[in-house]
Amino acid sequence: METARQQREAAQRERQREARETSQAIWESASQQVDADHPYLAAKAVTAFGLRQLRGQLLVPIRDGDGTLCSLQTITKEGSKRYRSGGKKQGCCHIIGKPRERLYVCEGYATGASIHQASGEAVAVAFDASNLKPVAESLRAKYPTLELIIAADNDHSTDGNPGLRNATEAATTVGALLAFPDLSGDEGTDFNDLATLRGLEAVRKTLEGAQHPGENEHSAEQGHNRSEDETEIVRLSTLSDLEYARQRNAAAKTLGVGVSSLDKMVRKLKATEKYSESTADAWEVRDGIAPWDEEVDGRQLAAAILGTFRRYCILPTGGDIALTLWTLGTYCYNAFSIFPKLLFSSPEKRCGKSTTMDALASLAHRALPTSNTSAAAIFRAVEEWAPSLLIDEADTFLNSKDNSDMVGIINSGHRKSMAYVLRVVGDDHRPKRFSTWAPMAIAMIKSPRDTIKDRSITLTLRRKLASEKVQRLPADLLEQSLPIRRQCLRWATDHLKVLSSASTNVPEIGNDRAEDNWLPLLAIADSLGGDWPLQARHAMSQLESRQDESQDPGTMLLGDIHTAFEDAGVDRLFTQELITALADMEDRPWCEWRGGKPITTPSLSKLLKPYDIKPRQFRRGYDNKRGYQLADFADAFARYLPPALTQSVTPLQATDDGISGVSTGNVIPHQTTEDVTPKATRARLCNGVTPFKRSARERAGDQADNTSPTEELIL
Repeated sequence: METARQQREAAQRERQREARETSQAIWESASQQVDADHPYLAAKAVTAFGLRQLRGQLLVPIRDGDGTLCSLQTITKEGSKRYRSGGKKQGCCHIIGKPRERLYVCEGYATGASIHQASGEAVAVAFDASNLKPVAESLRAKYPTLELIIAADNDHSTDGNPGLRNATEAATTVGALLAFPDLSGDEGTDFNDLATLRGLEAVRKTLEGAQHPGENEHSAEQGHNRSEDETEIVRLSTLSDLEYARQRNAAAKTLGVGVSSLDKMVRKLKATEKYSESTADAWEVRDGIAPWDEEVDGRQLAAAILGTFRRYCILPTGGDIALTLWTLGTYCYNAFSIFPKLLFSSPEKRCGKSTTMDALASLAHRALPTSNTSAAAIFRAVEEWAPSLLIDEADTFLNSKDNSDMVGIINSGHRKSMAYVLRVVGDDHRPKRFSTWAPMAIAMIKSPRDTIKDRSITLTLRRKLASEKVQRLPADLLEQSLPIRRQCLRWATDHLKVLSSASTNVPEIGNDRAEDNWLPLLAIADSLGGDWPLQARHAMSQLESRQDESQDPGTMLLGDIHTAFEDAGVDRLFTQELITALADMEDRPWCEWRGGKPITTPSLSKLLKPYDIKPRQFRRGYDNKRGYQLADFADAFARYLPPALTQSVTPLQATDDGISGVSTGNVIPHQTTEDVTPKATRARLCNGVTPFKRSARERAGDQADNTSPTEELIL
């Protein structure tokens, strides 16, 4: 059977190839000048948009998502339509106009031409009702940010109204709006008929009234019919194999479908039945979902996720790409040794955090949203269900001093090998290990503790501008997104092995933890291919450049001390001079470090102690005080500050006098006197920078201290 299937597919590909080559030859030989009075165009009162003519036949190109000509539709003078034998049509279309902000999808050419003439917007002609959904999915992947509107045929005189039924399904699948002409009796079925009867203005007004599926009477009636059909299919899925075999022919006839189609629907429902939302005791976090039945195109899937976030959320530049990749990562995070938190922060309320979390909850794997939790609840939920934990309103409880245990548990879930906590359970207090390895998204005003932020990819949200337009989240977004979640699970299952062994090139940004955080997302982007690898790395650059690495007080202090030495132009500063320089930095916390008061000598010493930097006693002029020397910071600067900031710190070359020290580039080395050190030696010591000239009073103080200039320079 497998061999036969492969042979059929190979034969089909060969037929499509032949049809493609034949269609291309015919298309090139046809005339680009189409008769304006062609009988078909005249009867339909439309213009030829992108058509060609071969003798008396109109040629409508059928192209795939990449614009490749796959086949042709021919329309005779009498209106008879035919397709090239063996040509590919599913997912292919003919686009009239250039897509900008809105794109209509319809069945036939005349309908599409009438819509284009009435609205001025681009239209995709899908050629028949059954092709609406494949075309809509392809267009959503290619144009994720466009507003799609399915312009349905209203087949009111046909049982089941296939035009409206297929259009509603397509609109529901891709999150598009739905419009259809209000026609009845012998008035016709499509927008071309509406234009003929009532003019293009009626077409334009009907299109402007497009709504989401289910928001009008026709859709409601069709939904009612669809509900009855689904009820019958559910009933059939509960039958035993023997009983189903007895009833399938009659049921297929009643439903108006082929027996093989009915078999496929029943098999699919049986496979997912236990995960159905309609089952009273089913819960996706606990029971999971069934993966998609067929192989999934990763780029189309990612584009659908990206389009969802762009339709409903206002995100920082690059945030939509990061959010899309992180969402896919919730389905395959076990392929990685590290998986980052996702942090939504905002300076104030009403910046869209909850909306973004709701959109994420509709797409992430086993999403478990909560607006409050406890440390014990986190590790027990992760151990029990392995969910994607989405914590909203975290500012109300996470930064509390009493919640240090929760912070530790959240931090522990960053690295797979260490994602465990030990607790004692039961009356006998037996130790038990609980897993904390799970994707976590946190939304809060301001920022969490540095340890959480350091393990997160941060998206800083801002309040929406009046010029920024997004759609309101539909109440049933979770149900609408079920196909996307099932496709994500299938894609992740198919690519888990590849992702586990992926060798990913991560750009160096001077922050090892940030590079680790982005590795899983970049690996997923590389697996998707296309433009995703480049977009992911661009998003990484944009988002990480906004993160102030000096949020860690120690790192911030080192950077500001580096600045203080540069501004002073010396290589030694008394403690009070350094504190004054720090307190004068308006955009830093040192002027109000504790209780609204500037940083003190003990606080400075305490912050520098982990870096093994201590104050020294030294003399300058008449002053003999404790302070800090620039050379003592060289190791800490090199290890904890960005390379671009520390490149200027290089060792001095040995001079003819055997004197060596530290040159600080823009920082002018402290010089003791001008007349002791030869000019040539001073020039080498300063690397061409004019030395700091000291006053006679300072020089006299040096002599009184009995410290030779050379000895002081060495120190």
